[in-house]
Amino acid sequence: MTSQEVALRKLSRHPTATEAEALAEVLLGEAIDTTIQPEDDAFAVWIVDDPDLDDAREIARAWAEQPDAPRFAEARERAKAAREREAADARRRTRTAERQDRAQRPIRVGPVTILTLLIATGLTLIGIPSLDQLGDAIVGLPGADKMDWAFVDDLRLERGPDGLYVPFLGAVRSGEIWRLFTPMFVHVGGLLHLGFNGYWVWIFGSQIETRKGSLALLLMILVFGSLSTVAQYAVGWSMLDVAQAIRGIGGDFTWGPIYLGGPLGGGLSGALYGMFGYVWAKSATDKFSGIGIDSSTVGLLVIWFLVCLTGTVGPIANIAHGAGLALGMLWGALGHRLNKRW
Repeated sequence: MTSQEVALRKLSRHPTATEAEALAEVLLGEAIDTTIQPEDDAFAVWIVDDPDLDDAREIARAWAEQPDAPRFAEARERAKAAREREAADARRRTRTAERQDRAQRPIRVGPVTILTLLIATGLTLIGIPSLDQLGDAIVGLPGADKMDWAFVDDLRLERGPDGLYVPFLGAVRSGEIWRLFTPMFVHVGGLLHLGFNGYWVWIFGSQIETRKGSLALLLMILVFGSLSTVAQYAVGWSMLDVAQAIRGIGGDFTWGPIYLGGPLGGGLSGALYGMFGYVWAKSATDKFSGIGIDSSTVGLLVIWFLVCLTGTVGPIANIAHGAGLALGMLWGALGHRLNKRW
């Protein structure tokens, strides 16, 4: 016999479960714990703690005489609030247990990470016209011009009151929504570009997917990849001139000594820097997430980011890098304050 069984005292007996539950609800609102047990063809209300028995008897008598009294309506409201608090506490405990479980799991590559790399590999290989040009694709994509359907825009020209112009995101606004997402998979820098990005997506993607789940990683890749692509395009589009657009090129732009890149670009770099920023910020702001990054990796990717800004390593979409990094750091630093899942 347990201590709780010793403490239980029968309060009343009711013909229906509904009536027993109604009294138990009122008693809960009066901070008296009860339990209901079937008893032959009726239902008994039991008091959990002996000290509450006398108060419970008085409340039960008053409730039987006037169940709709304002006092009992208020008690039912308090009981409802108590149940909601208890349910919220249970949900918090469950989320905490899930986070602790995820934080202790060994890092494994997940389906979203693998699928992302497979799509990136497939769309990049499409840009290599033949096996004879495989060597030329180590740095640079020989058939990038045949992939114009995959870039964020085709720089189409329209005539307006002031002459020819390039409408902002003209292709997307005409219904080609896929262009917001496909550019991140086409690595115009070639196989070396694909390999570099793929390695870090594997590293960061596996960690995020293990700790936060496949849905969270999928959402991050789509958000970081698409918004960094649009940011790169927006800056380049603002500097674009019609003469370049007529020739079908986007041009490359600088801001003082900083190389910005052009409106069109491709590759997982924006999503990669978003994941890097997320992991970096998360490791600093949420010590119990199980997400971490060592200082040497931070130093390497920050230095590479700065080197790319000089323009010495080729036409890099630096706005996409910066936008992805900023979005990732914001998500990592602020996301968990809104919902512990993130």
